[in-house]
Amino acid sequence: MWVVDLGGSSEPRVMWDPYPDKGNGNFGGRPLRCGFSTNFLTTCYYQDERRAKARRCRDEEMEQYRRDLELDYAVTYLLTYLFIYLFIYLLIYFSNHLSIQEERRARERRSRDEAMEQYRRDRELDEVEEAQFQSYARDVIQHCEQRGRNTYPLRRAAAAAAASRQVS
Repeated sequence: MWVVDLGGSSEPRVMWDPYPDKGNGNFGGRPLRCGFSTNFLTTCYYQDERRAKARRCRDEEMEQYRRDLELDYAVTYLLTYLFIYLFIYLLIYFSNHLSIQEERRARERRSRDEAMEQYRRDRELDEVEEAQFQSYARDVIQHCEQRGRNTYPLRRAAAAAAASRQVS
């Protein structure tokens, strides 16, 4: 005989009682004995309840899965824009850094060019000065020769000055 056990548990159990007349109490309390129609209806009701509970659990799981997907999408979206922002920032930083480097190199190049130009002008001025000195020394030596003086020290000084100017 089929029996519905209502004792002790949160959900009734439908079981087969092999000894319905003995009342052996195997079901945790006084079992309610009933016919097939009540048992079948009770079983269908509880099966529907279990199905509804399973459906609710599945719906909750799907809702949690949807929330997780939305969260993943939001995190992916934020990370994407964070990386884009970081890339643009680094691009601007390094382009600025490169322009600063180019400016520094241009300044160094200008400084080097100015130094070379100054050196060239100094050399030209030295050559003009040497030519003026040699011209003056020639004039002094000629003047001293006309007066009959010793010009040997003047010639040595002029030759030494010319030699030192050519070395440097």
